[in-house]
Amino acid sequence: MARSKRLNSLLLYCVVGIMGVFVGFHPTLLSGFSKAQAETGDTRLVHYFLEHSFQVVFNRNYHAQLWSPAFFFPFKNTLALSENLFGAAPFYWLLRGVLPADLAYQCWMILAALLCFVSFVILLRNLRVSHSLAAFGGFVFAFGIPRMAQLFHSQLLCQFYTPIAFIFIWTFLQQPKLNQLCFALLFIFLQILAAYYHGWFLLFSLLIFVPIVLWLEREYWKQLLQFLKVKWRSTIVAILIWSGALIWLFLPYVQMVKIVGGFPFSQVATMIPRLSSWFLPPPNSLWFPLLSRFSKDILDPNQHLLFPGFVVFALVGFAVYVVRSKPEILPPERSTLVKACLITALILFVLSLDVFGVSLWRIIYTIVPGATAIRATGRIVYIIEVYVLIAGLLCVDSMLKSIVVKPKFRSAIALFLLLISLPELIIFQPITYEKAPILKLEAELQAAIASRCEVAYLVADPRQPIFYLQQLPIMWAGLKAGVPVVNGYSGSTPPGIPTTIADSANFTTIVRWLSGKMQGRLCWIQPGQSQQIAPEISLKSIDRAVQFQSQNFTTSVIPIPPNVPLPGFAQAIEGKVPRTMRSNQAITVPLFVSNTSLYTWFQPEEAPIRLSYRWLKPDGTIAVSEGPRTNLPDVLRPGETVALNAIVNAPTLPGQYRLSLTLLQENISWFVDRGAKPLTVPVEIIR
Repeated sequence: MARSKRLNSLLLYCVVGIMGVFVGFHPTLLSGFSKAQAETGDTRLVHYFLEHSFQVVFNRNYHAQLWSPAFFFPFKNTLALSENLFGAAPFYWLLRGVLPADLAYQCWMILAALLCFVSFVILLRNLRVSHSLAAFGGFVFAFGIPRMAQLFHSQLLCQFYTPIAFIFIWTFLQQPKLNQLCFALLFIFLQILAAYYHGWFLLFSLLIFVPIVLWLEREYWKQLLQFLKVKWRSTIVAILIWSGALIWLFLPYVQMVKIVGGFPFSQVATMIPRLSSWFLPPPNSLWFPLLSRFSKDILDPNQHLLFPGFVVFALVGFAVYVVRSKPEILPPERSTLVKACLITALILFVLSLDVFGVSLWRIIYTIVPGATAIRATGRIVYIIEVYVLIAGLLCVDSMLKSIVVKPKFRSAIALFLLLISLPELIIFQPITYEKAPILKLEAELQAAIASRCEVAYLVADPRQPIFYLQQLPIMWAGLKAGVPVVNGYSGSTPPGIPTTIADSANFTTIVRWLSGKMQGRLCWIQPGQSQQIAPEISLKSIDRAVQFQSQNFTTSVIPIPPNVPLPGFAQAIEGKVPRTMRSNQAITVPLFVSNTSLYTWFQPEEAPIRLSYRWLKPDGTIAVSEGPRTNLPDVLRPGETVALNAIVNAPTLPGQYRLSLTLLQENISWFVDRGAKPLTVPVEIIR
């Protein structure tokens, strides 16, 4: 009999889990995995990080380092611009060992949701909730609207450590033991390691939940004090080890914030939930036509899709009713937990609420460590849902056990709850994309750069309106080809990198970005067919540059730094120089400088082209070997002329001199020494 019950329970969990997978991932499943969820931006970025970690661990020839995936090259520590996903990556590695990257990622998303389902079922069963209600709770937690509506932020699937951490925290509060504390700290750390938002909100919520439990149940407080008296040394050691691990994890992020800065509160404020956010379902769901009208003023609706379903609201209302009107049906242990969960959820809700532009979250943002990294505050919905589901399902379970004798009837009622909630938890047409065109595009880019260059850059296509979506294909192509790329997309962008479609075509910006940091060949990739590197910069004006055409792109392989050394030193300098100057006098001389060579002049850090001069004696020997430099524009094309104001300092000794004005390529040569004609003017120096 007991074995039969276990099999029935296992079958129930399998059926509900499979149903949840179908509800959340039916476009993927029905397409035979030819369609992927959800979009080609953040979804592909999360996949990139997972594949990067897989390559670091298992590919000895991989070209990047763990904390420096090779985008925004040669900028270091780029992983610290976003989630690292270390706690969720091993599950991807297992799948990736037997599956191609795209299929492994789709299966990883499904597995992550299933792990959320399993972990929440384990939590509810640990709290002695019935199997049917545990299955219902696991379904809502793992496959409910808030999570499935954010599949394009697939890191939010990785909340499967939170329920296990909660088990150990709750068990520790009831009967403090060192191993329970250590396991609680371990799973909190793993949750932070898997998804920072979930981990930070878990830790933040526990700082509220634990004091509330100790306030509600004084006996727990006495037990905790007794434990600390006996085990204080071991407790301190455990917390120090845990803190050290957190410092190790966050040190790269602290260093990155010093470079790129954190999120200003003005940016955070637009994502703080309004009351209407809690009633905003995703498009193509049951309640969207009715409820979306109340949220038309929200600037970024995707960050405000917090509606958990009316069934979850009903669970909250029922839990409040039981606590106030039917407290006798709750055993003391459950009563404490239900009250603590409801109070914690309420405090989290109030702290994260924006009312007419005013929010207490500003205080949290200012004083709580790590809060400045929380931009999408609405993601607090996931931890609030943990507390309200625990409270609501404990109350429903207690009520059913108090009024329904037969377990089968209790199971039937619980399954009825699942069935009536199902329609409002389904997104009928989730966001998807066809994998084949994306993979084909990446393969074309990979072929364009493989073995041809040491770094690559893709110019954005002005026909495609969304800039960041154009960064992922070249990032993936670079990862597969083993070629670093200057392009990139992440939570922040290093200063100096183009961030708009218009800026992305500026060749001199990329030269400046790479200047002084690398030498080699750059694959400059442009959409379509083109003979120009950039507007008015021809391929012929760059020495040793070659070009290749593919179906959708033109790839120019260009030495970096370009035109160093210059193949031809040709110049034309015109201007009026005073014929008399005083000793040590400094004057400004207006000049016109022309590029009369066949090559474009760039200004790489290694060898910029500048204007200077020499003072010569009447016999042609050098009196003053060089003067101050005058900078040229970032780029001067063949045949172009620029007006400059050169600073000229007179020699100290009076006499007759000749002023020789010329260009030089720093660290390479003076133009006049390579046969170029200078502007030479006789000047008398007087006292």
